[in-house]
Amino acid sequence: MIQGYAIYLRTHRETGKQYAGAVWGSNLSWVAESACARRWRYEDRKGIRGLHAFDSVIVYQERRADAPPCSDGMYHIRIAVDEAAAIDAIPPHQQLNHVSPLLQLHLSSLSEEVLRIGGERKARGGYASGVLHVKLKLGIFAPDYDKTAPGKIGGVRTHLLHPNQAKEAGLKNVANGHLSRIRRFAAHRRWHVARNITNLACRLCVEH
Repeated sequence: MIQGYAIYLRTHRETGKQYAGAVWGSNLSWVAESACARRWRYEDRKGIRGLHAFDSVIVYQERRADAPPCSDGMYHIRIAVDEAAAIDAIPPHQQLNHVSPLLQLHLSSLSEEVLRIGGERKARGGYASGVLHVKLKLGIFAPDYDKTAPGKIGGVRTHLLHPNQAKEAGLKNVANGHLSRIRRFAAHRRWHVARNITNLACRLCVEH
């Protein structure tokens, strides 16, 4: 179980560029100052976007005992929200963060939290949100909902097509490079953005 967390802000001494981050720990003896000091030494050694020599400060810290009761997954979301708020407070032209921590939350853990909350509501005698949508014909259950529209955002929505059409759509996504772009971006987020690493061999790192 996460015992507490700290949000920190680092300012590059030469350029004034700023970077916000978060640390947390599950050890009962976890201390925010020690955890931040370790993180800062690591970041100074590796460099943040290729920069070194930062002035650092903890802008917020909390122990789990001081927070409202919540699951570990929900507490992780709480950390990501506070970290995202610290990043948003930095003027855009000074930001070294390029991706919000909210986008890096693991989707399965978010789904588990949503299901857990829905289950608790249902257990108290109410309706889970999905049941209400079906009952009231809202959202995707509305009679006039266009089920093909959401697919236009990320490519062809193959699971709504006939098998032959789905195969053609899949080949089209491969041919136009859409599939390879998704894979490159996913790898970039996992290996570079999430670790605050700039790889000159990565086109996405160079562009940003």
